[in-house]
Amino acid sequence: MDKDDLKQSGIEIPAVFAGERVDRTLSVLLGCSRSLIAEMIQEGSVLLNDRQIQAGSKKVMPGDILRIMESERPGEASLFLAEETFDLEEAKVNIVFEDRDILVVSKPAGMVVHPGAAKEKNTLIAVLLKYDPSIGSLISACGCHPSRPGVLHRLDKDTSGLVIVAKTPEAYMTLTKDIAERKVKKGYVALVSGLLDNNEGTIEAPIGRSVRSPVLRAVSLQGRDAVTEYKVLKKYPAVPATLVNINLVTGRTHQIRVHFQAIGHAVLGDKTYGSKTGTLGLNRQYLHASRLEFNHPVSGEKCVFESQPPEDLLGFIKRLDADYAAE
Repeated sequence: MDKDDLKQSGIEIPAVFAGERVDRTLSVLLGCSRSLIAEMIQEGSVLLNDRQIQAGSKKVMPGDILRIMESERPGEASLFLAEETFDLEEAKVNIVFEDRDILVVSKPAGMVVHPGAAKEKNTLIAVLLKYDPSIGSLISACGCHPSRPGVLHRLDKDTSGLVIVAKTPEAYMTLTKDIAERKVKKGYVALVSGLLDNNEGTIEAPIGRSVRSPVLRAVSLQGRDAVTEYKVLKKYPAVPATLVNINLVTGRTHQIRVHFQAIGHAVLGDKTYGSKTGTLGLNRQYLHASRLEFNHPVSGEKCVFESQPPEDLLGFIKRLDADYAAE
C-alpha cells in the first residue's frame, strides 16, 4: 500500500487486532514506533472510520478503517507514510529459507528488528508483515508482543545476519521453548580490538542494565547469567585486532559486545561499547550473525543455515589481509 492508498482507502483492520489499541495496531501494521504514532494522533492526522481519534488507547475492531492524513508540519507525515514503500528487495532483506512454518532471513545492518522508542523509518517485522500478513495472527494465537509477532530472537540495529521468524503458532511455541532450553545454536563472526591471548575460550559473566544508562548493558553481579564461547580465526598484530568465530550460548541484550568489552577486546567499530576512534574506517561494528542450527519445529529435521558477512565487512577484511596480515 503506497501513500496515495493510505490517503484514499486507508487500512482495514484484520480480525487478529480485535480490541487492540489503535497505537499498537498501527505500530505493527506500519512498522514504526508508537511515539511517532502518538505525535500523529496529537496533531489530528489519524482517522478511525473517517473520524479523528484523540488517544492511542482507542480500541479497534475488525473491519474498521484507519486512514492517515497529511501533517501540517513539513516532513513528519511524509516520513511516516514513506515506511509503506519498503519491500523485501528495497530493504535488502534476503530470504534464506521459507516453508509453511518458518522464515530464515538475513537482516542488513542499519535495520532494527521491530519498532521501539526511536522513530525508525523501517523495521524487519514491517517488511515481513507486508510480505506475509498472516504472521500478524500470532499476536492473538500465541500472545506475541503486538510489535513483534513471530520474532524469536533479535539482532542489534548495526549487526547483520540471520534471524528466525515463526509463521505458525506451533513453530513459535516450539522454537521459543527450544531457545529457552538453549537448543538453538547461534554463531557469529566478529573482529575485536587487540590480540586475544588464547586461540579459544569462554567468557562467562552475568549481564545486567548499566548504571550509566538504562539502554546500555554491563557485566554485573546482579545481572543474568551469560556465556559466550569463541575461537580465533586470524590475528592482525599490526592493527592490532583478532577475527573470531563466536557461539552464543545465552542470548542477553548486547551480550557479545559487552563480554568482549569486559575482557578488554571490544568489537571493532562499536562506538557504544568500544572506542569512538581508531575504527580504521569501519562505518559500523564488525559483527555478523553467520550461523543458525536448530531442529525444525514441526518435522524435527536438523536445520543448519550459514551466511557470509556482507560486502562492507568482507571488503574490510580483504584490506586488512592486504595491508596488515602477519607473515
